[in-house]
Amino acid sequence: MTTDSPVLPQARRFRLLVALLMTMLLAACAGRPDFATLDTRVVPDAPLEAGDSAELRVALESLGADGSRGELIAETTSSGVSDTPMDVSLQFDARALEAGRDYALIAEIREDGLVTHRNREQVAVSAGDIGTQRIEIPLTPR
Repeated sequence: MTTDSPVLPQARRFRLLVALLMTMLLAACAGRPDFATLDTRVVPDAPLEAGDSAELRVALESLGADGSRGELIAETTSSGVSDTPMDVSLQFDARALEAGRDYALIAEIREDGLVTHRNREQVAVSAGDIGTQRIEIPLTPR
């Protein structure tokens, strides 16, 4: 009997192909982000006189143990600046948040490259706050 049967190499090739496809599928699933959304409302405490170049920036940043600003987790900008409360949603990979760590929301309006308004106090956020409620960020003139 001969061991050069064409069936044996085909079976090996098929098993190898299945194993390779399964490995590729697992690798593709492992790298996908776990998107989360943080809804905020930026509320100016005084009437805004913003020009056409005004831009609202809202960011979620980690905080160090001493309260200092750390890593940028999410950021969005908008040219829709108004006197009324502005709803802004931040979308990010939830895996970037660490349980027990503190985070802060920062909002500012820039016009012609200068910050004209900003939240005076950092708005603290915990991982548990994400997706449960809209968080208000008060905005004051600088």
